[in-house]
Order: sequence, then structure tokens, then C-alpha cells
Amino acid sequence: MQQVSEYTFAISHYVGRVKYDVHSFVFKNQDHISAELIQTMRKSANEHVRAMFCNKLTKTGNLTHESEDNFKGKKNLEAPKKTAKKDSRRFNTKSKGRMSQTRHVQTMGMNFRYSLIELLYKLTNSQPHFVRCIRSNMDYSGSLFDRDMIKHQVKYHAVCDTIRIRQQGFSHRIPYQEFLRR
Repeated sequence: MQQVSEYTFAISHYVGRVKYDVHSFVFKNQDHISAELIQTMRKSANEHVRAMFCNKLTKTGNLTHESEDNFKGKKNLEAPKKTAKKDSRRFNTKSKGRMSQTRHVQTMGMNFRYSLIELLYKLTNSQPHFVRCIRSNMDYSGSLFDRDMIKHQVKYHAVCDTIRIRQQGFSHRIPYQEFLRR
């Protein structure tokens, strides 16, 4: 991290340097959707909009799907015995469930915390697969390859390291038909 000015700093991420300005951090942390907007959307003539704002929300404010509601309902909270320990992880949160238990307006900071908890929950209960996308040029041209740009991305995405690790026997493959099905 490098301080650029009194109110600005920069962080070098894996693909480049990003500048941040702290002037509105506190204001942005208090940003939320107003109760009036939610009530208005619940009265919408469009049934999809109305349904969207009537669904239960996770602590991050994400909408649940009907099938998720059924799965998360109190009647179905029992997990299979072999995954019970894994599913009961709470990721350093006082909440026992994933659903919002309060009607309090949450700050962006709280929202960020809960979104990380949700992400951890999803990662521990899934088998992620990654597809590396490499941009061939800055012009988005399909037939132009910027060799230096590609080398830079391959290096920072650790593609060569990933290949070497998989060649050493730590690979995970799924059949092509299963990949297409997913």
C-alpha cells in the first residue's frame, strides 16, 4: 500500500495499481436502500419486481430463491451426518442462521462482513471450478494478440504454477459431459 496524497492511497493488486479516495468512506458505509423504496417495489404492477422484493433476504441483502427458502426453512435445517460439522461452521459470527434475523438497516460495512460470511459458506459447501479468461489485447479485437499483455496475465494468474501443480498429481478433473451439464 502506498500513500498518494493525504486522502488517497493506492494498492497494487495482482493485475495493477488501484487508487482509493477516503473522502466518502463513512458516507458510503452508511448507504442503504430506503424502506420507502422497498415498500414501493412490493406494490409494483410487475409481478417479477413484486416477487423479488417480497422474498426473504440474506444478511447481505441478497434475495433468496424459493427452493433456497424451502431448504433453509426451520423444518429442513438438519444436515446429513457426514456434513453436519462442515455445515455448522459459523465463521466467527454470532448469528446461527444465514437469514437476517433483524429489521435493522445495515451499513455497507456490515453488508460486506455478511457477504464474506456468505461467500465462505458457499465455498465450503461447493466444489468450485475455475476458467481463466485472458484478454488478448486492449482493443477487444478477436484477431490481435498482444504478446506482452498475455505474458503479463499468465504470470499474474499463476497459470504456469497451476499447470505444474496439476502435473504433480494434484489435479481435479470432471468428465467433459459433466462439465457441459453444469
